[in-house]
Amino acid sequence: MVIAMWSHILAHISTALAHRMGAAEAGQVMCSLQRLAATVQALIVESYLQSFIDILGESTGMKPVLIDRLVMTKIDSVIGAVRAAAA
Repeated sequence: MVIAMWSHILAHISTALAHRMGAAEAGQVMCSLQRLAATVQALIVESYLQSFIDILGESTGMKPVLIDRLVMTKIDSVIGAVRAAAA
């Protein structure tokens, strides 16, 4: 929900900037805000992922090293599938 709100916030700010400054200057400001939004969204996702992994470990008794190995195996699998599809 928090991540989804960024789109609405950026759209509102973009509209407000379009009425207050030139297109080039508004574009530069929006570019900076979009980079900020991407950074904040990445931090939110990382926090959610870490919380999920912690809860998974606590509820199943799995050690963090095993969970990390499972995640890396899945990531490698997805990357392999994407590369195969692109070839």
